This record gives sequence, structure tokens and C-alpha cells, in this order.
Amino acid sequence: MYWDDGESFIDDVAKYPYYHWEFYFVSTNTTAVLYIKPTKINLEASAEKTVPLAAKPALNCAEKHLRTDSKFAVRLLNCT
Repeated sequence: MYWDDGESFIDDVAKYPYYHWEFYFVSTNTTAVLYIKPTKINLEASAEKTVPLAAKPALNCAEKHLRTDSKFAVRLLNCT
């Protein structure tokens, strides 16, 4: 995925700053794993039909406490 600020006018694509991430998502009936490179990002995930929580959430293979909110029947997960 590539991302830019969405507002700037681009004169020269070769000189324009952008961000690049690689995603790999694996999902089964009981687990879901999202791999992201580079790893230093703020991730916000949402789901309408499922709760984006795990019994033991992990970040970089270390157990992590995640802040979650529920707004407008959409569940959010925020991981920094």
C-alpha cells in the first residue's frame, strides 16, 4: 500500500514523498494475524461483524494491551 497526504499537488513523482507498507494477512476460524512492514506505525482496525480482539493480542511477538472502543456499532482497535 502506498499513502500520501492526499492534498498536495504533485509536480514530479520521483521527488514526491510517500509512504510504503507491505501487508500480509492470514485468517482462520479462530485466529487472524496481520504482518506489516515497516513495523513502526499506528494501526487502527475496525470490524462490523466481528470483534477485532484476541484472547492474547501480540505485537512483534510480545503480548500487548490494546485500547479498544465501540462507536456506532463499529468496534475499533488501536495499536501504536
